[in-house]
Amino acid sequence: MAERRIVEVASKNWFFTINNYSEQEYKDVRDYDCGYLVVGEEIGAEQATPHLQGYVQLHKKMRLTTLKKEFNARGHNSIDKGSARDNYIYCIKEGRFFEKGVQQVNGVSKCDLVAACNDVAAGMSNEDLLEKHGSGYVMHKRKICEMAGELKADGIKKRRMAKNAEQVLRPWQREVLEKLEDQNDRQILFVMDPVSGNGKTTLACFMMSTMDAIRFKNGKSNDLKYMYKGQKYLLSLTFVAAAVNILIMK
Repeated sequence: MAERRIVEVASKNWFFTINNYSEQEYKDVRDYDCGYLVVGEEIGAEQATPHLQGYVQLHKKMRLTTLKKEFNARGHNSIDKGSARDNYIYCIKEGRFFEKGVQQVNGVSKCDLVAACNDVAAGMSNEDLLEKHGSGYVMHKRKICEMAGELKADGIKKRRMAKNAEQVLRPWQREVLEKLEDQNDRQILFVMDPVSGNGKTTLACFMMSTMDAIRFKNGKSNDLKYMYKGQKYLLSLTFVAAAVNILIMK
């Protein structure tokens, strides 16, 4: 009679439990090179046994014997047959958990939208984006590109504000700031100048970069109300008679 052999099944998705784990074991699990990992720190309900409850998606299929050699020798490992989402919820149920990588759902990588937005904003080519983020980038391209555009605009705004904050103020600009400190919240300071180009716009930009200030441009009253978020200083640049402009601060 032929000897029966037990054939080990290889899988990329494994569920594991490690009882009475050491800090080194936990570190080794966190540092393991894999596609996705979520592991929760738990305490047993009956005997208060500390243990790790985790789910790992490997880069390639492995049999149990290989997994024990490469991942963790003491853990109880079983091939996962549930959904990645259910495993994630189960592993984080006690609130203390570690997660890294990008989940694969039915063999398809979920797109890391945050990373994709940053990559687009950084100027990564479409070819590299497809290689890194896969079909998820194609599915969410419009939203990713919209957010990447906003990230670029935010970056430009931050650089502009940093540059404005480095401005060396003229004596009259410093005098304006000193007067603002002395006046109460019900007062309005008018700065009038018959000649353009003396630095009123520069002062407004400086205040928006270094102080709690917002600049209102011409627009509907409802739009202005929507823009206002409780800033301390309100600025308005108004051009009168083609030459005189007025800076209003409240």
